[in-house]
Amino acid sequence: MFDMGKRICKLRRDAHLSQKQLGEKIGKSASTIGSYENDTAVPTLENAAALAEALHVSLDYLLYGEKSRTLPLQKMSENRV
Repeated sequence: MFDMGKRICKLRRDAHLSQKQLGEKIGKSASTIGSYENDTAVPTLENAAALAEALHVSLDYLLYGEKSRTLPLQKMSENRV
């Protein structure tokens, strides 16, 4: 999860957003976004979800940098005994 800041920064730049613009999308300051990007602060789950939505990625990608390894909910219910 310590690479999350790098992912936030890359995704923000890819979206051509400033820290201020991304912060406005999630209701946080530019300095807060900078803290997330520098890994000096970790967003709450609520803020991480807002970042993922604003950056058009899944929460697990934002946190871990990979696709989810869990089964979709429908598949899980089909596998129950």
